Amino acid sequence: MNSESLSLAIGAIGAIATIGCLFFAWRNDQLFRLIPKDKEVAAVFEENVNKEGFIQKVHAVLQRKVTDRKKLRSALAIAKQMHFAKPMDEALIEINNRALELGDIKFAYHVATNAYFAVSLDQMLMNVVDAALGQDNPKFANRAASRMHFAINLDEAKKKIMASYGVKPNEA
Repeated sequence: MNSESLSLAIGAIGAIATIGCLFFAWRNDQLFRLIPKDKEVAAVFEENVNKEGFIQKVHAVLQRKVTDRKKLRSALAIAKQMHFAKPMDEALIEINNRALELGDIKFAYHVATNAYFAVSLDQMLMNVVDAALGQDNPKFANRAASRMHFAINLDEAKKKIMASYGVKPNEA
């Protein structure tokens, strides 16, 4: 093997690794850390999470500043940088609600899958199920319901989905 073919092989491996890294960064919302963020949104997420009214401030700034999917992704990237899981999940719930208000159920599903606690995950996924059924998309509602952790929430979601198909579950 001469040096040209060796350098070609190493270059090809490097190119594949670069594409893989970029895909991983895109898939995990890491690229949005490089984009300049709205200073007001970032400032709210960096405040003391134990302070009274933290979630109300997050809700207010999301209502005022976040109006499209790009800004939602930026808010998600900022929220994922929070240190504590419970306040982060509360912020994710607010982002999930804002995504549903903007009519983006697929992004709301994506936000829900970033939750750390099962209670928060199920709450956000139930919101997605309700929104998907409201948009007459029971297939996506079933996909969201299948990710639920607790059986009670899963059963409730499946009953709603079956009712959208016109099937009445037996009440025992």
